[in-house]
Order: sequence, then structure tokens, then C-alpha cells
Amino acid sequence: MAQELKALLESYHVATLRQIAETAGLNVKQAGTRKNLNKSDLHALMLKEFFTPQRISASLEELDTRERAILDRLLLRGGEATTRSLKRELARANLIDKTPKIERPRSYYRSNAGTYGQDVYEGSPQNQNSRIFEDIIARLTRFGLVFSKNPPATSSPTTSYKLKHHPSCARPTQTPNKSRPFGQNPHQSK
Repeated sequence: MAQELKALLESYHVATLRQIAETAGLNVKQAGTRKNLNKSDLHALMLKEFFTPQRISASLEELDTRERAILDRLLLRGGEATTRSLKRELARANLIDKTPKIERPRSYYRSNAGTYGQDVYEGSPQNQNSRIFEDIIARLTRFGLVFSKNPPATSSPTTSYKLKHHPSCARPTQTPNKSRPFGQNPHQSK
């Protein structure tokens, strides 16, 4: 399990992990300074203090009813589902709205392409009242309850693409076993 969690943390951008840890109330600063923890120290802190029943329970309390319903549907699937199939199920249940199409001006160098592609809507945890799948999953990721599995296959030895809050396209979205609500049946309300 520790190796699975290490690989999970390694697949995320350090700034995203820092935001997730801060949301959970972890101190991400070096002792006695204003400097952020480096990546290896942040990973060690999260492995030790982040995946605990108390932290997970506190995060569950922060969810609204829609976020909890979506998390419950993921848990009913065994805690793992492809992004595409989960998104379809949630749309059929009227829990999400259609993702808007993003039109970015095309340029020769495509320097304005988003992290996940030219016309891909990137989810943001700041969109609090959004019913868009990517935004909801981004919020669940910010709470440390849902993570994308398998980093994008576009990484190379010289360029590494790290995940942010957005669910990685066509990759399973998962809730790590240690992040699943302890002692809670998905059919029970909060």
C-alpha cells in the first residue's frame, strides 16, 4: 500500500500536492521559515499524516450533497472507474452538467494550449458551485478523496507532465483504499 501511495503522490505536481495538504490543515512550510517543504519532505509528511481516518472524516464533512453523491457512486464501483464511464453515469443521474467546449485561439507554436490539451476544459476546485464534472472531481481531489490513477503517457525522460486537480482524460479516477471513508456505507447519508 505504501508503494501505491508513493506512486500516487509522485504522479501529481508538487504545487497541487501542497494545495491538497494545506486544505487538509497540514503545515507545508519548513520549520521556522516561510519556505515551502521540498517535494520529498512533502511526500513524507503526506504519507505520514494525510491518509488517516481523522483527516478523511474531516474532509467528508466538508462535502456538499452533490459531491458526496458523486463520491458514493465512485465507491459503489469499488473506488475506481474510468473517467469516461463515471462521467456518463453522473450525467444520466443529472448530477453534472455538460462540460463546456473551450475555444482557445490557435497559434503556430500552440503555447497557449492548456495542460491537458488545446480544447480541454480544465477543472478547478475554485469553481465552488459548478456542476461540471471536471470541477467537482477537482474539488474532491483538493479534499484528498479522489485521485486520478496512472499519469499521462506523454511523459518522456526529458519532460515530465504531472497531474493537477483535473481528472486525467481516459484514465481511471480512483479513491485510494486508505482514503475511503472508514466504516461508512455509501448508502448512508453523512
